[in-house]
Amino acid sequence: HKPIIQNMVGIHQGDGLYFQQPGTPNQVYYDIYSNVHYGYVARAIGYPRSMIEVAPTLGTGDTGVTDVGDLITVAAGIDMFEKYGADMTEAQFNQALGEAIEKLASAKRAGEDVSLKFGYK
Repeated sequence: HKPIIQNMVGIHQGDGLYFQQPGTPNQVYYDIYSNVHYGYVARAIGYPRSMIEVAPTLGTGDTGVTDVGDLITVAAGIDMFEKYGADMTEAQFNQALGEAIEKLASAKRAGEDVSLKFGYK
């Protein structure tokens, strides 16, 4: 689905694939949203956490390389569903997403290779 999104918006590489997190100096890679969505929806339809978290690491060829950032954001989606369920509000989503981005920032500062940039566009 990511190549389809890239074609729709006409951005295939570089800084255009990063989005500024409002109110912070963090720029997140565009796939954060699909990873959160995957975790949330998979949990909502009843898949167990363990299965959801291992699936991206299986290397099917279509999923690309799984990094620490992918694992953090998939877990964030799972956590959102487990905490808020289907009635999650926009404010709750924004709070949980901010927490996930802070985890990405901590991982980046610890030397992990995550797709997060510091600074404003």
